Amino acid sequence: MGKRFPALQALNLPNAVTLCSPAAGVLSVMLTASGHTRAALLVYPLTLLFDALDGKLARLLGQCTKEGIELDSLSDMVSFGAVPPLLLFWLSGMRFWILIGAIPYVFAGGLRLAYFNLHGLTEGCYSGLTITFSALLSYLTMALCLCYAPAALPVAGTVMMLLLSVLMVCGLRIPKARAAYIFGAVFILVIYGSVWFRL
Repeated sequence: MGKRFPALQALNLPNAVTLCSPAAGVLSVMLTASGHTRAALLVYPLTLLFDALDGKLARLLGQCTKEGIELDSLSDMVSFGAVPPLLLFWLSGMRFWILIGAIPYVFAGGLRLAYFNLHGLTEGCYSGLTITFSALLSYLTMALCLCYAPAALPVAGTVMMLLLSVLMVCGLRIPKARAAYIFGAVFILVIYGSVWFRL
């Protein structure tokens, strides 16, 4: 197996969980494109869940590998760099001017990941907003607009992506805090309720 499919040697449980994140992201895009908006909005937060679990599993099982580090970054680029603009595009009725916000967002996300891979944390702080938190804020904007002000989605989503693009590449020092995970979890639960009862 190792000689015929060498890349599969890196497939342990944590890395499989990592791959579930972009898989959930792609599924959410497919659901959106096929008109299943509520299902798409309920599936997308799974990308954040898998992203939070893979590192913890790797440390728990003693399976932290170089392949896992590379895979995590590549998965983040798909789940949190590419999928949010695609969701915005489909949810906004395929308006191409949304590229005004989508393209800078993709560029900034890639640069943000590359910078972090090389420099990591500085005195326990991130330099700029993480791509994961940017994707969360983008998702919250889209979900809230669809639930309460659908007509505002194209403009609000595009403006939010432009703002997030700047925040991801700026030198703003953001402390790494567990509170961010709690914040994200609470807001996702609020959005889940809104999506379930209003869409």
